[in-house]
Amino acid sequence: MRRNLIISVALLLALMGVCLGTVVIKEVELSPPGDSRGKDMPQWVKLYNSGGEDVDISGWRLSTSEGKVVVPDGTVLSAYDTYTVTEKFNWLNTENESVVLMAANGTLIDWTPKFSDSARDEYAWSRIGIAKASTIQDWSFQAASY
Repeated sequence: MRRNLIISVALLLALMGVCLGTVVIKEVELSPPGDSRGKDMPQWVKLYNSGGEDVDISGWRLSTSEGKVVVPDGTVLSAYDTYTVTEKFNWLNTENESVVLMAANGTLIDWTPKFSDSARDEYAWSRIGIAKASTIQDWSFQAASY
């Protein structure tokens, strides 16, 4: 009986990890077009669900050198879809910025290497593919997808 319980709990944790593990940081816009106060267009981070199941991302946190942003309650990221996190204030530094994504329970989901971009143009850092490797070689500075 105890062995079955342990196996069931391990299977449940593995399934939770698979579900949580399907979301990645896909794109980061540190310096959007407009003025330096972000009035024209806010900074943003795009999340992507690469799995076949919807994921409730309510309460998930994106932490940066400037603070953190919490995903609102009731937010579900559909399978194979994106969700863009924005804020009214500058929450991303334009030099040597890294983004860390954590689930509401504190589980580390994904992170980026350090990026810089102060050009105020339509280019953003985009992950190449969907693998959870966070070296600068896994990212490309290219036209933003908006």
